[in-house]
Amino acid sequence: MIKLLTFKNIATISIRILSVIIVLIWMSPIKSAEAGEQLWQTNSKGNDIHIYDIGTGELIQRLVVGDHPHGIATTAASDTIFVSLERNGQPNGSLLWIDKKTFEIKHQIEIGPEPHAIAITPDDRWVYVPCRDGKYWVIDSEQRQVVAHIETGGRPHNTTASPTDSRVYLSPMGAPKAVSIVDSNIGHKVVGTISFSAS
Repeated sequence: MIKLLTFKNIATISIRILSVIIVLIWMSPIKSAEAGEQLWQTNSKGNDIHIYDIGTGELIQRLVVGDHPHGIATTAASDTIFVSLERNGQPNGSLLWIDKKTFEIKHQIEIGPEPHAIAITPDDRWVYVPCRDGKYWVIDSEQRQVVAHIETGGRPHNTTASPTDSRVYLSPMGAPKAVSIVDSNIGHKVVGTISFSAS
């Protein structure tokens, strides 16, 4: 099994303040023929990912991937981990395809600026990437190309894909203070919203 973790600060931390310092993305159990339970930690202030054996706490691999790795996503059936590189201060970010077993970067494409928390649909097909240009970028993971842009208002930031159907939830920062619900089966169209304006 692999668990994914994003880090805003690389520092010595205690369990009691873990939720304050980091953003956790707990994924469904992932079977690996060559490894036990793992935790992948991105370092958005640096250029690397740390991969740990959860059972022993041992660092398995330090993987240098490029400037400011932030978002990370995968599914139980996939052999690939997707990682977004913010590349702060540059006009564009990147999306990486990383092999779970070999830790090799298999592919990367250029996407919008400063991509944040990404998500992939349970069929392993569509990767949703929130970028600082005001758009969620949708990438076809098989064709390895951008297929759509979705504007929700606000600053695109968080993304969650349902593990059981084709719906993806897009949550920007700021106005309009609403989560947009997208259906990946009908052209990535917005099919509803959930307001959180009172929060």
